[in-house]
Amino acid sequence: MSTANSFNATNDPIPFPDFTKLKIQRPFTNVLEVVLNDSKGNRWNDVLYNEFIECFRIIPSHRDVYCVLITSSAKHFTVGLDLNWAMSSGLVGTTKDKLDVARKSLRFQTDLAFMQKATDLVHQCPVPVICAVHGGVIGMGIDLITSCDIRYASSSAFFTVKEVDIGVVADIGTLARMPKQIGNQSLLRELVYTGKQFTATQAQQLGLVSCVFDGDEALRQGALQLCQEIASKSPVAIRGIKLMLNYEMSGKSPQDLQLMARVLNGSLAQTEDIGKAGMAFFQKKKPTFSKL
Repeated sequence: MSTANSFNATNDPIPFPDFTKLKIQRPFTNVLEVVLNDSKGNRWNDVLYNEFIECFRIIPSHRDVYCVLITSSAKHFTVGLDLNWAMSSGLVGTTKDKLDVARKSLRFQTDLAFMQKATDLVHQCPVPVICAVHGGVIGMGIDLITSCDIRYASSSAFFTVKEVDIGVVADIGTLARMPKQIGNQSLLRELVYTGKQFTATQAQQLGLVSCVFDGDEALRQGALQLCQEIASKSPVAIRGIKLMLNYEMSGKSPQDLQLMARVLNGSLAQTEDIGKAGMAFFQKKKPTFSKL
């Protein structure tokens, strides 16, 4: 059987294991929902990191998934890092082992690189990833949502880049991605230097979230409607668009971007989806696209 870390020659979807802190749902045929499912606030520890990374390693093998939605079943989207686990494992604070500073640093770098995979795999996911957040979106929560394509929030949501309050730098993705998503550098620096809490309305004004809903159920329905709309488009076009948007965010020059566009469209523009979409437009019908 193929695993998330092996070559999948058959192109068969890799089955999701029985996660303990995640729940996998299919609200629609081509939409996958990943639910953070820990009633204790979705604290990020070794278990949640391992399960989340495994989940997003498996998702690309499911070629019938055209859009992914991340939600939470708990009171909060996530309360952030599990400090008890982080301190006992030596990720934060001091450790009792007698390794010298360089060796401790190398071990920490390895652990941190693994934790960063949780957000990197969301960013690199070949299909759009939407997050719908409510309650607290704290610390690692900001790392996670800034790796998503689109962010929706309930009016109950509140946000904070909390790492500064425990004496660490937000290093799982927030400081790499958030500056590209918020235009107000002065306010951004104020928030990350102070750990100030801000509301869903303020997050929308900043550009961190694109839509705020009045209540958690309205949020879920709005997010599902968006996912369904994206999943109805050409899967070839959607994957190509995400690839180009991510490529642009990598800081490439305009010349590199133009070359990438020519190479990408040189292959994707030959898809049958263009003809199907054009015909459906003139017939005023919804197009139906072949599976990937």
